[in-house]
Amino acid sequence: MRQIDGEIRQSMRPSNILIHGRSGSGKTEIFRKIAMIYNAPFIRVEATKYTEVGYHGDDVTNMITDLFKKTQAEFAQKDGLTILKGSTLLKDKVDKLILKYLIGPSNETNPTYQEKHRQLLNGELEEYSCFLYMPGGKKYDSQITNIKVRELRKHIYDAYLEELMASIDIEQFIKEEVESKGIVVIDEIDKLVRSQEQNGSTKASDEGVQYDLLPILDGTIVNINSKTKVDTRNILFVGAGAFEKQKPTDLVIELQGRMPVRAKMETLSLEDFKHILTKTKHNLLQ
Repeated sequence: MRQIDGEIRQSMRPSNILIHGRSGSGKTEIFRKIAMIYNAPFIRVEATKYTEVGYHGDDVTNMITDLFKKTQAEFAQKDGLTILKGSTLLKDKVDKLILKYLIGPSNETNPTYQEKHRQLLNGELEEYSCFLYMPGGKKYDSQITNIKVRELRKHIYDAYLEELMASIDIEQFIKEEVESKGIVVIDEIDKLVRSQEQNGSTKASDEGVQYDLLPILDGTIVNINSKTKVDTRNILFVGAGAFEKQKPTDLVIELQGRMPVRAKMETLSLEDFKHILTKTKHNLLQ
């Protein structure tokens, strides 16, 4: 969805997910791994910590505030290249400079420029070689080096990284990252369902929390601080729970409708554990 521009993107929404399975089956870990692969902001929250508006306790909008603050803290520990990995701003700068090395200064409307740009975007020029002037510290150290595009890209990233980091508003950058590819796992969502064995819910406000989640899942504006507001429209929400005494269909029907994708995690078998211990990368037996 991030690769689509124009009016059609405004009508597209992520399909929120309701996943159920016994404790320890890996419901949260799957989405933690996905977030790691895509360098996406991620947080896991417990549904039971929130209370309905009007009751004493945390409001459901706090999960977005916590996601923003967690992402902010994580970015403070990361190097610039990790933060900006996938940044279109940095990629555009790098691509333009690579094209300059390949075909020289050229107008972007030039057919040759456009064709090379297309090939570069498609990865067709990664093994293409170009000549690069490398200045040296002494008079005769300078030399012209033959270098491949994939190697040239690494050098350019390093050269432009500091400049780009100084030019962007980190808080605004984090806001855009959270809004465009944030993932929120709402664990123990089954605990918000009234058990048939109980006359009442575990907390008076539990069913109200389900209704409070609806505008967050639909897309609303959450105030993080005096100058930052986060739109939840394109954040992926995942409801997770064991549902041992309840069924996913016991959630209020409106919440089920906001989580149209439903999945079930099977319990790990003995063979699964053997595979984890012997076949996975960095397994315990190596």
